[in-house]
Amino acid sequence: MPRLVDVIPQVFENLQARMTSEMPVGLPTGITQLDDVLGGGWERQELSYLVGDSSVGKSWLASFWILAGAKWLAEHPDERPMSSQEKENKLPVIVFWSLEMAELQVVVRLLTQTAKQVTEKDFDSAKLKRGDLGGPDESITRDLDNNLWRRRAAELCKAYLTLYKKWAHHVIAEFDINRLGDFIELLDEITKNFDIVMVVIDYFRLMQESESEGTVVAAQEERSRQLITMAKSFDCHVLSIIDINRLGQTTRGGVKLQHIRGGVAAQYDADVIMILEKMISPSEELEEDSIHAHLMLKIAKQRFGRQGSIELYMNQATGHVEEWDLRERMEYNGTLS
Repeated sequence: MPRLVDVIPQVFENLQARMTSEMPVGLPTGITQLDDVLGGGWERQELSYLVGDSSVGKSWLASFWILAGAKWLAEHPDERPMSSQEKENKLPVIVFWSLEMAELQVVVRLLTQTAKQVTEKDFDSAKLKRGDLGGPDESITRDLDNNLWRRRAAELCKAYLTLYKKWAHHVIAEFDINRLGDFIELLDEITKNFDIVMVVIDYFRLMQESESEGTVVAAQEERSRQLITMAKSFDCHVLSIIDINRLGQTTRGGVKLQHIRGGVAAQYDADVIMILEKMISPSEELEEDSIHAHLMLKIAKQRFGRQGSIELYMNQATGHVEEWDLRERMEYNGTLS
């Protein structure tokens, strides 16, 4: 067991490296305001939870963060979030454990998000799964003689090539494992050849335990403890999507920390807890099914930093996410209160 007198020089050396190095402290999120609140992005050896009600856009936001991180790693091959020297010769990767969506759904979502970034064109993810190249407000079915169809097909190919040849090399996705213990064994194998910068889990409640004994609360507590251990053991940031309990679904006034379905243990184990909520204005109430969502991302807990709120715009058909700008969004939702 190390003594404090032995630990202090190591920590101070790390601080000196941060002061003199151009390497980022954490993996950029793709949202400037969020990077500022987090103090530099997703930092290693921390556990974050993204909390919200069903269908608010948690999975879309998580895939946006995965894509933003992979893009940054691809564009900065000589940089990475602060890590130990033994990882310098390993390719940095983000590991995505998808317990809810299958390969087709995940890849289509990443394709539509990539297309928006590299072509500035909107592809509706639900339509794309059916072979329709249209955006949210149009349909473009297969017609080789249609110039619009050919142009859209070329744009989709450009997005595919960018995702496949550049960004996807920094993402490892797992779809078949259900048990947390098995996933940890997989990370053990991955870390032999790769530098795991971040792990994203979609989502907390679907992880199965190695043993079924004990109450649901006890299982949730153990699951949360294993996630924080995972962050420290693999020197990575762990982000897990987590839903809210029944009380949170029926209580007015917004989601609170006590509404996290992972129980009290999740509240205390997490270094960062973010709550994603949809903001409703009088004009939006008339279009509750609108794909143009005005969201509030609340940093409800941050162990090593400040709390704060960030307003986001999300197109829930294409997965496009950006910081909210009222003047640019009035065309979608009318005058907001």
